[in-house]
Order: sequence, then C-alpha cells, then structure tokens
Amino acid sequence: MAPRSPLTLAGLAALGADKLAQLILDEAAESPAFARRVKAALAGGQGPTAVAKLIDRRLSELVPSELTVC
Repeated sequence: MAPRSPLTLAGLAALGADKLAQLILDEAAESPAFARRVKAALAGGQGPTAVAKLIDRRLSELVPSELTVC
C-alpha cells in the first residue's frame, strides 16, 4: 500500500480552480454544514451587506415563526 500524501496548500493549488470547485460542490451536496460554510465564504467575498443578509437569514431560521404559550 502506498503511503498517504498529506494535504498541503501546494498540492491543492496544483489541482486547479475547476477541480477544486467541483470537489467543493460535491461535498456541499452531501454535507449541509459544509454548504453553509461555503455560502458564508462566498458572502464574505461579496462584502458586509451580503454577510449581514446571510446572518439575518440564518437567525430567522432559528426563531420559530409562531410562539405558543402552553
């Protein structure tokens, strides 16, 4: 069995943007938590308004639409 190669920045950069993008899309399709991280990173690249919008959306998911008192 061949020895494992460690993940390195240089090794990942050598894959190229298209291959890395496809790997990210594949993983995001399988992992909702990873998809949220990718969306947050993309929002960060768009500026503070996009980040604020993402945070507002996530917070609204956490707050129930109707509160009931038993």
